[in-house]
Amino acid sequence: MHTMLLYLERYNDNETRNFNEVQAEATYVRVKQVLLGEDNFSTFNRKKRSRLSFLVFRRIRDGTNFVNNHRLNDEQNQFLLDLIQNTRQQILNSRAYLDDNNTEAIRLEDCLRPEMTTAIKKYKIFNLVPLYSFQRKYVSIDIAYLKYLLSKVRREAQSENLFDEGDSENKHEIATYAFSQVFDFGSVRLYLNYNEKEMFTNTVRTDGYVIDFMLAGPKRQLDKLPDLDLNDFTTEEINENFHLWSVDPGQVNIYTASDGHGTNPHQVRKYSTAEYYTRAGLKITNQHILNYKNANLQLLEAKRQIITFKTANLERFTEYVRSVLNNLNTLLTFYDDRFTALRFLNYIGFFYFYYL
Repeated sequence: MHTMLLYLERYNDNETRNFNEVQAEATYVRVKQVLLGEDNFSTFNRKKRSRLSFLVFRRIRDGTNFVNNHRLNDEQNQFLLDLIQNTRQQILNSRAYLDDNNTEAIRLEDCLRPEMTTAIKKYKIFNLVPLYSFQRKYVSIDIAYLKYLLSKVRREAQSENLFDEGDSENKHEIATYAFSQVFDFGSVRLYLNYNEKEMFTNTVRTDGYVIDFMLAGPKRQLDKLPDLDLNDFTTEEINENFHLWSVDPGQVNIYTASDGHGTNPHQVRKYSTAEYYTRAGLKITNQHILNYKNANLQLLEAKRQIITFKTANLERFTEYVRSVLNNLNTLLTFYDDRFTALRFLNYIGFFYFYYL
C-alpha cells in the first residue's frame, strides 16, 4: 500500500509540475465547474447537471450544434451556446499561441486558461493511517477508576465505606454495591441480576453527555434448540404456520423482500438507505454540524491551515502532524457537548433536532 501510494503521489506531482497555463483542449470537469458556479443552473440536481455538462463538453469537442432537449429556458440556452462558442474560439487561440511557427500576435488573455484542478487529471490518493476524530470519545469507568475519582473529590471517608460491604468476600458484589451507591440504578430500571445470575459488569461508559451501563448477556444455549430442516414439516404445517419471503439487500437499499416472483402479483417491501438517513435524522444532524462549522471563523481558518494526511512522504506527514498540533486547541474547543448530544439523538433516531 505504501509503495502504491508513493507512485500515485509521484505521478500527481509530475502532472502538477508539467501543467501549462494555456490549454488546447477543454475538459468535462471544467464545463461542470462552470455550470456549478452559474446561478441559472442552481436548481438542477447533480444528475441533471452532470448530463448537461457532458453534453456541452461533447459539443465543444466535436464541433456539432447544441440542441435544447433539456427544457431549458431562453436565458439558460443562450448561456450554453455562448459557452460553447467562446470555448471553441479560446481553443483555437491556444493552439495558435502554442504553435512555434505562429506569426500572429495572440494575447494570453484570449486563450483557454482553466484552473489547474479542472485541467489535469490526478489519481485519487488514500490514507495509510486512520483519520483521528476530534469529537469527544467514550471513557470506561471500572471499580478502580471509580475509587480514584471518589478520592479526588474529597470523599475518602465515604469511598472507604463504599468498598466494604460487611463480611462479603465476593469482590464482584462489593464493586456492584459501590456502583449502586453512586448511581441510581432504579431510575434507569437496571436489574443487576437475571435468573440469579449477575448481569452488571461493574463498568460504565460516558462521553460527558450520556452514560452506558455495560451488561453481560446470557449465553446462547444452542444445544437446547432442535436442528430442524424443511423435511421435518408437512405441507399443511408450512402453509398454515409459515410465509416465505426472499430477501435481497441490493445495492442502494438496506433490504428488499419479496413473497413471490415472476409476473404473478406479489408484495415487494424495501427500505432504502436514503430513507433510513432521513427518518433517523442523520441529514438534519449533518446540516446542524455544517452550520456550526460555517459560523465559526476560527475553525475554518484552522481547517485551512491543516494540510492533507493522505501521503506516503514522511516529510509531508510530519508537516500534517505539526499543522494539527498547532491548531489542536481550536479543534478540541469546537467539538464540545453539542456533538455528543447529536450523536445520542442519532443513536435513538429521534427528531429532537427541530428543537435545538
